[in-house]
Amino acid sequence: MMKIWKTIYKNIKLLNKYSIPEFDRYSFPEIDDFVFVYWVDANSTAHWEEIYKTKKTKLSTCVSTGFLITKNSTEVTVTSDLLWEDDGAIKEGGSSTTIPMSNVIKIEKVKLKLR
Repeated sequence: MMKIWKTIYKNIKLLNKYSIPEFDRYSFPEIDDFVFVYWVDANSTAHWEEIYKTKKTKLSTCVSTGFLITKNSTEVTVTSDLLWEDDGAIKEGGSSTTIPMSNVIKIEKVKLKLR
């Protein structure tokens, strides 16, 4: 039990060295565009199935959330994760999804209260 507490204490000391930077709207203007993208996707199986069941297969309704990176007539891209550089700029994102606009049902913008 003592070993667990020592590990937790070390982690707390390490995390106290970090602070949350301010969002720089100059390097990342998309910060104000957090969205829910509702869209339709294909539905498939990888197993044998009776044809009457296959005939009942429907499209899947999906939701992707994140910061709106691009939106044009052909596609919309969101990213869920952001990374601050040492200079405070946001230049990288992760967990990104690009969706064909032809599959999009609705894009709903959410107002965030950011630091």
